[in-house]
Amino acid sequence: MKRYTTATLQSLLVVLPMIAGCALKPPTALDHDARAYTALVAGGRLDTAFALLQVSGSPEVIKAQLQQVADSIRPFALDSAVLIGWNVVEMGDTRGELTYEIHAGARWALLDVGLVRAGTSSHITTFHWQPTSGPLAKLNAFTLPGRTPTHYLFLCLAGLSVLACVGGAVLAFVRKVGWLWVLFCLVGVGKFVINWTTGQTGFQPISFQLLGAAFFRPGMVGPWLVSWSVPLGTILLFVRLRSRRTATQPTSTVPAPQATATEPQ
Repeated sequence: MKRYTTATLQSLLVVLPMIAGCALKPPTALDHDARAYTALVAGGRLDTAFALLQVSGSPEVIKAQLQQVADSIRPFALDSAVLIGWNVVEMGDTRGELTYEIHAGARWALLDVGLVRAGTSSHITTFHWQPTSGPLAKLNAFTLPGRTPTHYLFLCLAGLSVLACVGGAVLAFVRKVGWLWVLFCLVGVGKFVINWTTGQTGFQPISFQLLGAAFFRPGMVGPWLVSWSVPLGTILLFVRLRSRRTATQPTSTVPAPQATATEPQ
């Protein structure tokens, strides 16, 4: 029932849009229950809302936090809530984590509702609220001005990795070293990734990327992720060709001077 911290919100900008990919279709039943519960809280029916909670803690503290959330979301129009992310697991009962974006004029916020549905009834496991400075689609937009040197470095390395992979594959084809080398050159090894919204970077040593780079966003409002890989195939191809060239170069030998016999005087 507590608000998100700044660090948590930055993580939400990364994770929430991603979970939309866990199911192709929005969870209709959970969506209905989450919206109904939000209406209870916003309408001030806190006793009914509290009875539906399935959380641990002091009842007095939980009710106070529930009142704070109710006061925060009351100015927002609930019909403006847009489901932007969900994660649903079905194991006997149905457990879901649904994230909504709501707004009122120039004010925007995220609402996270966790539910457990058994049969036709649901209980609420989490109910979090966090104001944002704007819609996620705008906050996560891909823009170049005002970025850090790390952003530009990753963007340049991604482009260079693509050129290296394509160039290596073309060279392998022209030199006729085999199709396995062509395919090897088209794949980058390892993965360096940057979140374009937060600037957070990461590295995955066991990863492979076609053409050695990727530029994508999870979902419709997720942050853009730019990644690049080491063009290992192209590097090894150059080493192989250089070694072959060195081995085939003729070695020049200098003839040893011959001794000349002189006749005795």
